[in-house]
Amino acid sequence: MRAFWQMPSCDNASKFRIVPLHQRSDHIRQAANLVTEIWPDHYGNDGRGDALSDMERRNRPRGLPFGAIAISPEDELVGTAALSDHSFGARPGEGPWLIGLCTRKDWRQQGVAAGLVATLEEQARTDGFREIFTTTSDAVGIFRSAGWDEIRTLDEGEKHWHILRQTL
Repeated sequence: MRAFWQMPSCDNASKFRIVPLHQRSDHIRQAANLVTEIWPDHYGNDGRGDALSDMERRNRPRGLPFGAIAISPEDELVGTAALSDHSFGARPGEGPWLIGLCTRKDWRQQGVAAGLVATLEEQARTDGFREIFTTTSDAVGIFRSAGWDEIRTLDEGEKHWHILRQTL
């Protein structure tokens, strides 16, 4: 992955940059705070997840999990996502998984999520993977716009999940 990556096809690419988390580990706490805000049921006080621990595991130059972050011109974290070897909804033999895609609310609809997806697709391709998967309930449109195919759905209580795959 390039040390400084901007999505060339994004009209708003000059508004943010995407870098590997390990190159800007000073943003780990901001990333943990963002995922906690976006997913309080998982990372909040009553959740099973540990956001800071998850971000620290993603803070590596190679291998899985591998984190990426989007940073504003003011050097604030505005989004994050990661590649992982597992995810909710995974079946044996599937992977890697694009997980934890989230954008700060005031930065949505500006290409941040699409840039993170494109960056992690590129990283997976560079790492020799031929396909990549994701599980989402809210970001189906982002993935479909990027050419991902829905391969199945899952229902968990009132939540409806989509499992998608991108051939690299």
